[in-house]
Amino acid sequence: EPQRLPKARWMRYTLALVKSTGENIRALDVLGVFQVPVRGVVGLRYDARTGRVLLELSREASGAPRVPMILARRREDRTILTCFPEEGP
Repeated sequence: EPQRLPKARWMRYTLALVKSTGENIRALDVLGVFQVPVRGVVGLRYDARTGRVLLELSREASGAPRVPMILARRREDRTILTCFPEEGP
């Protein structure tokens, strides 16, 4: 959950989300930050009732390193957007 992240990291993630989507942060609802495998993700579905991301994985995902993925929803039309921020020091 974004509230649990250190403030500096959350600000980097927010900037990455704005840069990658081209949206104003006020026009987005951040649904969460999730750790996903770098390989082997075949499908992704967000369950709004539970706040969980359901992933369909292939064999390639087994043992693959995980990276943060920011999931957001555009307020205007409720389109789901994703962003993979680069991890810094």
